Amino acid sequence: MKHYIKATLLTFLSIFMMLCLTAASCNKTDMDEIGDTPRTTNVPDKLVATWYYGNPSFTENHYTDGTWSNVVGNAMFFKFSKDGFFETAYQNYVDASGCKLISGTYRKGTFTVAGNKLTLYDAKAKSLSMNSCQPSNDLDVDMPKENGEVIYAQRGVDAWGYEGIYMTHNADGSNPTFFQKR
Repeated sequence: MKHYIKATLLTFLSIFMMLCLTAASCNKTDMDEIGDTPRTTNVPDKLVATWYYGNPSFTENHYTDGTWSNVVGNAMFFKFSKDGFFETAYQNYVDASGCKLISGTYRKGTFTVAGNKLTLYDAKAKSLSMNSCQPSNDLDVDMPKENGEVIYAQRGVDAWGYEGIYMTHNADGSNPTFFQKR
């Protein structure tokens, strides 16, 4: 249980750090950024939330101070609001040989809902990377914006009995990723 709590905390902190970096570069309001992209203005309550996925792996526990090293893994979240705005970020984290390497993406925009089909329209899309050993290689650049990315979402329960949402790019529901609300 302690491992699950620490893994969850790392996932949350990693995503929070990525969002803080991205938020510092954002000056426009949601309405200024979206332009005329489509959006659903009354999103079903069962979808409105921030949904997280993460699979960090800890290989070394320092029992003297309770810290971990050689952490690797990735984390992702989707936030869907009632008024049709979304945010999503993906992050890959490696802590090896004393260097922390973080890379990921951040996207923000609008979405539409038709049954279990969500269509995302980016207003902002960024790619970020940080290397604690070579900060001159850090990156914070705009990415090409998605204009109509389709995701299929289905509420469900995972193998451990946790409620959440399965998301996939496949219309047949295959290869879904399970996200939990936190």
